[in-house]
Amino acid sequence: MKERLIGLIKIYVIFVCIFILQKPLFILYYSALYPNMSWTDPFLIIWHGLPLDFSLAGYLTIIPGLFFILSAWTLSKSLLRIWNGYFLLISVLLSIIFVVDIGLYEYRGGRLDATPLFYFFSSPKDALTSVNVWQVLGGVFVIVIYTLLLYATFLWVHKNTWKRLRLPYHRLSVSGLILLVIGLLFIPIRGGFTVSTMNTGKVYFSSDPRMNHAAINPAFSLMESLAKQKDFGSQEKLYDDIDKR
Repeated sequence: MKERLIGLIKIYVIFVCIFILQKPLFILYYSALYPNMSWTDPFLIIWHGLPLDFSLAGYLTIIPGLFFILSAWTLSKSLLRIWNGYFLLISVLLSIIFVVDIGLYEYRGGRLDATPLFYFFSSPKDALTSVNVWQVLGGVFVIVIYTLLLYATFLWVHKNTWKRLRLPYHRLSVSGLILLVIGLLFIPIRGGFTVSTMNTGKVYFSSDPRMNHAAINPAFSLMESLAKQKDFGSQEKLYDDIDKR
């Protein structure tokens, strides 16, 4: 039981650390936009951005939590392969989101949301012709490297945890306890016990919008934007009208 709980906590912490490290990388890439930044500002950005990081880490840890429950009943190689497949998928998605967000920020002046996706699906030809080939190749290269780094980190932690897992005698008790821990993840997911749920506005702390932008988790911003889209068809029509002008 202890190894499963520790493993679940490790996965959650890894997600949080990944999101934290993305912030100074974003600031370094756009250092020209932060010429007067003091040495304390990056720490303020990280601190105020933690609610979104905690929330998204909670979302992404739910599936591994369910895998830990399954591991109390079977330690088959099929479960291990599915588990590793999940980490690979998440590594790819997080890498694509982070790199695309950095690449588009200078053009959009805001963190990633659903707008580029709607534009791509409504006018894929225009979207592809508006980017430089070398930018695309460079972005793909960075995505591949970043994906490998993330996946290697997840595998290293998971491999060490998997080696120590044993089928418990009290399977129902272990499954119930892990399920309870998964339920506790909804506290950071929701953003505590307040009336309002977690949203990107909760990380705003400065009168300078660029400081607030740096604190935003781009993956959370994209997820929030997609969740708020009610009518994809009307959004697509909007872009069609814009292209015709």
